[in-house]
Amino acid sequence: MPILWVDHHEVDSSYSGDNLSYYNPIFSHDKSSEPTSYIAYKISMKKEDIWFAMAGSIADNYMPEFKDEFSKLYPELWKKEINSAFQALYETDFGKIIQMLAFALKDRTSSVVNMTNFLISVNSPSDVFIENEKNSKILKRYSQVYKIYSKLLENAKNIARSSRKVIFFHYGGDLSMSADLANELSYRFPGKIILVAYIKGTYANVSIRGRIDVRKITLEAISNFEGATGGGHKNATGAKVKVEDLPKFREFFERSVENS
Repeated sequence: MPILWVDHHEVDSSYSGDNLSYYNPIFSHDKSSEPTSYIAYKISMKKEDIWFAMAGSIADNYMPEFKDEFSKLYPELWKKEINSAFQALYETDFGKIIQMLAFALKDRTSSVVNMTNFLISVNSPSDVFIENEKNSKILKRYSQVYKIYSKLLENAKNIARSSRKVIFFHYGGDLSMSADLANELSYRFPGKIILVAYIKGTYANVSIRGRIDVRKITLEAISNFEGATGGGHKNATGAKVKVEDLPKFREFFERSVENS
């Protein structure tokens, strides 16, 4: 079976095979890192899929050039003055749809497959809002996850308000939402560096956001800890460290930010 691998992260691209084709704009002559949903849409250019491309792009903090076309097609879901992807995510009805789908993905594989089948059948993004037999489970799962997310976000905001340059928030439980929390905190507190750690077992998954080069700091940090891994984009990265190393990982970040 032919495999078409589309990526936008700076990772090992040395994989090969007769059935494998690898595409990544970050390794192109004009280096870039557009979201894979954007790339897929630019390949197909199916107008009925423009809202999928918008959803994936905005969720990845990228505002595509076809946003005006989208806003004309779905004005009821879009405000006139949107200046950034995360403003669209957190201040429009379309952003609510994106969050609904993102939270519904945090479920069993069978439920995610059902959601995928539902999305293939919809005619408009607004169909996601209309409760029926096909999407009732999506809305129910969203409601469940949103309740947990809202409580965590409020706790994180309280910490953020008293933090100087670096916001550090950690939590545990059955749901990993560190990336979701880090994204919203980065929008709500744009002048600060965000570290959200999800602790499960002996490791912590840390989502990191900031307007400085947090990727550089992340790579420097993980080199100091055995078994630590990490990477990502310049302003949005992730790391995995042992729970016992988490305090020192945080201290490294705080020192680096102070000295930057």
